[in-house]
Amino acid sequence: MMRWVIPLCVRVIVGAALVGGVLPATAQQTWGRFGGWRGDGEDPLTEEERREQMRKRLEEMRKATPEQRREMELDRMLEFTVRAYELTDEQKPVVRAEMKKMADEYRAKAGPDADEMDRLRDQMSEFWLKRMSEPRAEGEEPQVPWNDPEFRRIGERMRELNEKHPFDFRASIERVEKLLPPEQVDKARQRREQFGQGMMERARERMEEMAQQVAREPENKELFERFSQMRERMAEWNRRRQEGQGGEDAGRGGDAPRPEASPVVQVHPWDAYLAEFTRRYSLDEGQRAAAASILADVRAREAKLRASQAAARASVEALTDAEARAKAIAELDAPIDVLFAELKARLSALLTAAQKQTGGR
Repeated sequence: MMRWVIPLCVRVIVGAALVGGVLPATAQQTWGRFGGWRGDGEDPLTEEERREQMRKRLEEMRKATPEQRREMELDRMLEFTVRAYELTDEQKPVVRAEMKKMADEYRAKAGPDADEMDRLRDQMSEFWLKRMSEPRAEGEEPQVPWNDPEFRRIGERMRELNEKHPFDFRASIERVEKLLPPEQVDKARQRREQFGQGMMERARERMEEMAQQVAREPENKELFERFSQMRERMAEWNRRRQEGQGGEDAGRGGDAPRPEASPVVQVHPWDAYLAEFTRRYSLDEGQRAAAASILADVRAREAKLRASQAAARASVEALTDAEARAKAIAELDAPIDVLFAELKARLSALLTAAQKQTGGR
């Protein structure tokens, strides 16, 4: 859990937060779950509050100079670190100086590419600011720009630069924690662990809500069954984690007593992808919780998309021309393929540089 504290902050400071074509919102949303945690027992910010904060930050960043932007991001990430470690007034300038030193070192190594990453981030922020400022109905989510070819091109270039200049996240955490007393670091880790458990519970509740929503739509019976299976795996994983058995086998049950067998439901390909992704990169508890939340979000949007396509797909299946049918199916599948690409990109954003280098070995 704790290796997310400085990694995400430095990614933003150096302009390398967009990994694998992932958008500022992904990094901001993931980081926001921790930044919204106030450390004093209060609940995290609501999604609407986070979006409004993000919109204001993007607006402020757009009006600032490059140097001012870096200072603003540094102040913001220091604020998160203050909450996480409960820094004293005496510790704040010391930690900030170390964080700035790390960011400056990174920029020096990246050379001209650091400035390009700044420009790319600004361009992507403009996309998001435009979408977040568009009028929408109450409760409606902002339209995401993933489908925009230019936006995806910018994201791909950012991914290339980030892979070209990886950041040693673990080393950055160690540098900050060495400035603090051991007991202060241990206490922060304990609080983060508790917060991670809360994230897991909220992810479970969100999947419950999504499953109920899908259940109300008769044409989505199969999707509801899949959601139910995913919800059951989440509950099992959480139970085993609480028993100190969480890990790669969590969710599969291992040798633990199993409930009465239920009808076999085919595993959704995206569920299988996440399971393999989790195994390959050895995700920690916090990453697993965030990954589950991402999957639930994308799967819910896929369910709505398929529901809206139900009539069209029925018509396509009735086509007798095999070539025409295949072409029509491909057109219907295209937006779903985009959702899957988004899932992969958002999951990749959760990884550290070390995990990317060792994944699959």
